[in-house]
Amino acid sequence: MTDRVFFKLDYTSWLNMAFGALSLGCLAWKIARSGWSFAIGAGVVEKGLFFLALASYAWLAVGVFVGA
Repeated sequence: MTDRVFFKLDYTSWLNMAFGALSLGCLAWKIARSGWSFAIGAGVVEKGLFFLALASYAWLAVGVFVGA
């Protein structure tokens, strides 16, 4: 039987951590500017992008729990 490595800290891990840090930075900047109000705009584009972002976070969460 061969030895398998299931987790390795490679460049994708570093890119994911950088993206997470950037996302947290943007969230902190938004909260500092306008508080905890997460109201979305009335336009169709704003609502579409908001729900696309929610879907991507849900996809990420499912992938984390299924892959674990």
